Amino acid sequence: MPRRFQPYTRLAEIWDEIGQDRFSARMVDYTFQILKRKNFQPRSALDLCCGTGTAAIRFARKGWEVYGLDGSADMLRLAAMKIRKERVKVNLIHQRLPEFEIRHTGGLGLKMFDLVTSYYDSLNYLLKEEELSACFRNLNRHLNPDGLFIFDMNTKEALKCLWGDKVYARSYDNVAWIWQSLFYERASQADLRAVCFVRKGKLWERFEEVHTEKAYSLSVLKRLLHSAGFRVEHLYDCFRFVKPKRGAYRIAVVARKVRNIA
Repeated sequence: MPRRFQPYTRLAEIWDEIGQDRFSARMVDYTFQILKRKNFQPRSALDLCCGTGTAAIRFARKGWEVYGLDGSADMLRLAAMKIRKERVKVNLIHQRLPEFEIRHTGGLGLKMFDLVTSYYDSLNYLLKEEELSACFRNLNRHLNPDGLFIFDMNTKEALKCLWGDKVYARSYDNVAWIWQSLFYERASQADLRAVCFVRKGKLWERFEEVHTEKAYSLSVLKRLLHSAGFRVEHLYDCFRFVKPKRGAYRIAVVARKVRNIA
């Protein structure tokens, strides 16, 4: 039997090799366009669920003070290697959503940011409404007044139609993978079973991870953000600057902190 791992443990080592970092790079370009349209010039940024550090490195090249937070130690290990290679400064934090807390050196007060981002449907991994609410409220505590929060999420249509009850497969020189997914209508959730094969010399090593995502309606997202002290300024069909139509697969949200919360 293949060994089964927690999400983003063994998958981390092949993440960039199978091209998954390209999504983050595309989201960074999109974020820069959003910031330009809003004439918003951050000096500090927190990238939640930063993965292998692709976005955080791009932010650091701007001269911003950058923190990257992720719950996967394996992802952060690879991010640290990339950061050293790129010779930029990014502060990496190993904590899990929804509960997280970043303090100044010495523990004196919470670290505050002008911009918080979360890419590649990372927030869909929060499977309970109260978890997503807690995440938004923690974000509020770390954002400066009028700070921006930019993130993307999979919609129910994406989990139903793109993940659905489907099987995908792809092979590379040293890696092959099979994605098998199941959608649960009543829960608005989908499970993705990733079976991966990695070349080790003359042999292939097999491992599995199971990833579960939950979709949230736009009305729920708006309500949770409002209660967490945010004003939703834009809801976009991701990578475009138009409102998402019914059936959109991925949305991008631009929210501004308008008040502190208890």
